[in-house]
Amino acid sequence: MIIKRAAEFVNHRGPNLNLHRQIKENPHLSTILGYAWPPGPKVAYERQQIETPDGDFFHVDWVGKNESGPILLVLHGLEGSSEAPYIKRLATTARTHGYRFAAFQHRSCSGEDNRLVHCYHSGFTNDIQTMLQLLQEQEPQTSVFVIGFSLGGSILANHLGRHQVTPNVKAACLCATPFNLAPGAKALQTGFTQVYELRFLFSLRRKAKAKAKKHPQAQQWIRQTLKAKTLEAFDHYWTAPSFGFESSADYYQKASSAPHISNVTLPTYVLHAQNDPIVVTDCFPRTQLEQNPNIEVDILPFGGHMGFWEQEPNWLAERMLHFLNAQKNGPQ
Repeated sequence: MIIKRAAEFVNHRGPNLNLHRQIKENPHLSTILGYAWPPGPKVAYERQQIETPDGDFFHVDWVGKNESGPILLVLHGLEGSSEAPYIKRLATTARTHGYRFAAFQHRSCSGEDNRLVHCYHSGFTNDIQTMLQLLQEQEPQTSVFVIGFSLGGSILANHLGRHQVTPNVKAACLCATPFNLAPGAKALQTGFTQVYELRFLFSLRRKAKAKAKKHPQAQQWIRQTLKAKTLEAFDHYWTAPSFGFESSADYYQKASSAPHISNVTLPTYVLHAQNDPIVVTDCFPRTQLEQNPNIEVDILPFGGHMGFWEQEPNWLAERMLHFLNAQKNGPQ
């Protein structure tokens, strides 16, 4: 309610208010308002369940699945879903540009728990590889474009830098992506940013508790996991052992995409706000990104974490689609 009233006040009084400037320059207000206001439009999804080679599954929520035309595949952030306002705003905008829209949901994020004890992490590329290979087999002539937000951007960046990309994928966008993971985990432990961390932990601990009841091997991790006060601690006691990492530090090192930036050959657009409270400076290897001729780097002074509230409501979607459209309409 506070967020809604603040947004209504600013919209009513106009952009010249000092309040509007303060919101623009405050990374947390920009982050929160950009996420929550205006609310995402209603989107009627068609759900597809994808079975994975390891005996698990994930869901993809479609708009226009059975139509023809290019596909926009989108990966949400940590503990997000297809119902996140920024995903629904992107879905609606992408449709006006002629895309079929596919909201890729990480394991356990679609409202249904996955079968295995582990879910996903910032470097877990197995499922995006499965999805892209499936699209290549089913629609080899269809162009696919991919966008990753935050953790989803980390997964996508790892895929682009570590693996051979299927021929159907034409271009990608990475928004608010932590290319180096450890500094972002530390940033979540400071100041107001801890509010985001608590939100993540509430969801993650709840899932871990449910999994411990179904998977005996998780009993050895659950006690310390439920005591975790930081995302770094959660990753140390749960994410790391469930995926075979030695520790959170080992996980962050091995799952960071920064060392693989030079290997990216796909046309890729990277959008970053300098005042992002989560993807701090040490998360963002600017020099390596700018040295890759296949990557277009767009750094704005304000915007928070995926917020960009000071812009038009669909500015973020339009910004990325502008890049993708140029690739779509150019030489194939």
